[in-house]
Amino acid sequence: GPILFYLGNEGQVEDFYNNTGIMFEIAPKLKALIVFVEHRYYGATLPFGNESFTRANIDFLNIEQAMADYAVFLDWFRAELGCPEDGCGTVLFGGSYGGMLAAWFRIKYPHLSVGALAASAPVDFYPKTGRQQAFWAATMHTYKKYGTDGCDERVEKAYSELMSRVASGDYAQVSSLLKTCSPVSGTA
Repeated sequence: GPILFYLGNEGQVEDFYNNTGIMFEIAPKLKALIVFVEHRYYGATLPFGNESFTRANIDFLNIEQAMADYAVFLDWFRAELGCPEDGCGTVLFGGSYGGMLAAWFRIKYPHLSVGALAASAPVDFYPKTGRQQAFWAATMHTYKKYGTDGCDERVEKAYSELMSRVASGDYAQVSSLLKTCSPVSGTA
């Protein structure tokens, strides 16, 4: 049967396992195997142990590395199961950030899955649709309601300062402040 593969997101994998009902509802009907894999740097998955969150090692906490982890795991796991090249069809699952990972994984590694269910995944933030502004407003509301006093104002101020530096072409300072891997430039 197929593999129902949950791409872990920002938390320990047990939390997602305990709150993901649909996979367990459909697996018996499909005679499917359910697999959850924890996202690097969350839960017990610390690639450098106690040194995982140092400046030198935290750079490996990114989407590309997480998806590569899942790709390597799936290749290995399918080989362990003895799956033929076109067998053991894998359906990806994820919610919110994990849903975004499932959708992006499907695009980046289409040969490793036959489909993806990306629940509550905000992957459709296209320019000039107003969705970014709605998301920003909801985010700022959360900072105001649940953050420390003045948190929302500090975030707004930092964002305004950043956008001012970008608008003035001060890309070197933006790169320095954000500690980007490669220099920020005026081209997309």
